Amino acid sequence: MTRSSQERSRFATALLVPAFLVLALVAGAPPVVAAEPAVGRVVQQEGEARAQSDGHIRPLGLGAAVFSRDRIETGEGGRLKIEFADHSLIVLGSDTHVFVADYAVSGSDRRIGAILSLLSGIIRAVVAAPGGHFDVSSQAAVASARSTEWLMEADGGKSAIFAAAGSVFVQSVGTNSLVLLQPGEGTDVALDRSPTAPKAWGKARVESFRARVSLAGE
Repeated sequence: MTRSSQERSRFATALLVPAFLVLALVAGAPPVVAAEPAVGRVVQQEGEARAQSDGHIRPLGLGAAVFSRDRIETGEGGRLKIEFADHSLIVLGSDTHVFVADYAVSGSDRRIGAILSLLSGIIRAVVAAPGGHFDVSSQAAVASARSTEWLMEADGGKSAIFAAAGSVFVQSVGTNSLVLLQPGEGTDVALDRSPTAPKAWGKARVESFRARVSLAGE
């Protein structure tokens, strides 16, 4: 082999070594997992709020993303409005904890189904149409609708639900008894008890609930 042939051979070998190293590293690298898409975002906020997921805590502010499996918490005096991908809204009142168990939308951002858990506090839900079910559960009850507005409070083993617009189904967790609320009607559900018969709530109670889930400018 001539001198120039030997040099070309050594040069080619030098190029092959890093190439093999790169292939080995790529072969041994863990697969890249796509980030889970956000299901909503914060559109209005007063006071402090945060999200917990997989043991991690992150503060929430205007424009912050919300994901399925997030536990959303407001502080004392805090309020938070979240708009989901299908344009449904929830407003969390002060000292409220909500777990976004699942929120599924189609490629065109139409709601397939939503499951939220009101652990404590009070929320207002404004459910966009069209779309699949929108369920909010507590220890005592499950409120479900497809297109309406309602308010729900969870206080220990007691829950209260008020239909502000449209109709809302309310089912007892303990007895499976079901009632249907029409606009202006509410029900109270104690742990392991059936919902009370739907009835029109007085002005004072309705205004009290609304005040707790209203933000500036609404």
